[in-house]
Amino acid sequence: MVFWTIIFLVFNVILITKIKSLQENLIKIVEHEIKDFEQGYVSEPPTDLLINSLKTLILIPLFIGQLVYVSFAVLVDPFLYPSIVLLVLMIISLLKTFIKKTNKIESKEDIMKVRKRVYKRKYRAYLNPTIWISYFIYMLIVLIVIL
Repeated sequence: MVFWTIIFLVFNVILITKIKSLQENLIKIVEHEIKDFEQGYVSEPPTDLLINSLKTLILIPLFIGQLVYVSFAVLVDPFLYPSIVLLVLMIISLLKTFIKKTNKIESKEDIMKVRKRVYKRKYRAYLNPTIWISYFIYMLIVLIVIL
């Protein structure tokens, strides 16, 4: 468990350094969709945009791995509350992902809503990896010192 704690900790530290490029890629994708709407047809996205989008697919196995990790961490965590709270937050996040509205652009008002939503995420994007880094440092301390 210590091994996976260190792996996830390092991965989240790397992720927090790459958030700016991930956000810029998301903004480029949305701006490309807005341009397509304004022109009235769907055009091919640039290849660099597609390649950068494929890089974000690594976040799916990360989410699944962290979900499995937290599920097992509940058994090891002596205080239980941090692991249970994080597990509940992950489940809420997963449900929110399936329920949330997509960025469909059908009118000029939708353009403003989508742009506002994308640009608003800039600072909130740092919150999730920061929570994970704090949790993995906590678990590392628990696993090394307490157990």
